[in-house]
Amino acid sequence: CEEAMNKQLSEVIAGDPKNLQRQLEETKVLQGQVSSHQAAVEKLKKSAEVLFDTRGELLPDRDEIQHTLDTIVDKYNQLSKAVNNRNEKLQITLTRSLSVQDGLDEMLDWMNGVEKNLEVHSQVPLNSAAIEDFISKSMALEQDIVGRQSSLN
Repeated sequence: CEEAMNKQLSEVIAGDPKNLQRQLEETKVLQGQVSSHQAAVEKLKKSAEVLFDTRGELLPDRDEIQHTLDTIVDKYNQLSKAVNNRNEKLQITLTRSLSVQDGLDEMLDWMNGVEKNLEVHSQVPLNSAAIEDFISKSMALEQDIVGRQSSLN
């Protein structure tokens, strides 16, 4: 079980929203599994405390029991922290990924609109009003492109 958890925790964080969502769901399941062991760890700590209180210094393996208990508690705490950190990283990355995806979709829609507009206005009539209108629209498009350039960098 611990080996499977370590494998999942070491998986590279995905870059696309679909796989990020999958990883986030898997990590939440893992969080639930870790949390379900918390009561057992607490019970183990209480049992050791009762044992130490009742047997005191008469307990021959006290140091070994304490060392084993500390090892178990430390492993549990490290695993719990690792799962919580991964969950947080995945949530942040998913939010950023969705934001980037929204920006890309918006940029693609804008580019498609510009492309259609250019196709419609590819032939300009040879009169001054039409030429002025074309120049005006071209300048507006150029300003729009310059304004959006920072989004691409």
